[in-house]
Amino acid sequence: MFPIVDDSVQLNENNENQGELGKSLSFDYETKSFVLIDGSPQTEQTAAEKVKQWLELLCRTVPDKYACHIGTGFGVDTDGIMGTKAPNGFKTSEIQREISESCRLCPAISGVSNFSFKGSGDKFNVSFTVTMVAGGTMEAEVII
Repeated sequence: MFPIVDDSVQLNENNENQGELGKSLSFDYETKSFVLIDGSPQTEQTAAEKVKQWLELLCRTVPDKYACHIGTGFGVDTDGIMGTKAPNGFKTSEIQREISESCRLCPAISGVSNFSFKGSGDKFNVSFTVTMVAGGTMEAEVII
């Protein structure tokens, strides 16, 4: 009586839009608000701006904390390592691993490399190089 819907996701290797993130609302993480132009949310962003915003959200999200992220692997789990007495070397290697693994979820990112960390204890400025699927690289910096 009811149609059978195949809701499984299949990756298409020949997809022309591979590496695109689609439309995204600009968000200013310093003011913690959406960017508005004449009262309307700004949606015009370059690919690099979209990826930077995606990375910022990734690093601010705790995996499996919210229902929409359960089981997706999205987020960087810093709760278990920041604020502990673990050595900074352990903390930086875990953050690097978490970011590298989570970046596989972004269709516009083909890889990350060249991590550098500034700070210690409970706060790090993490800088790294992002290789884009469409070609080219960009530098990203997030605060964890």
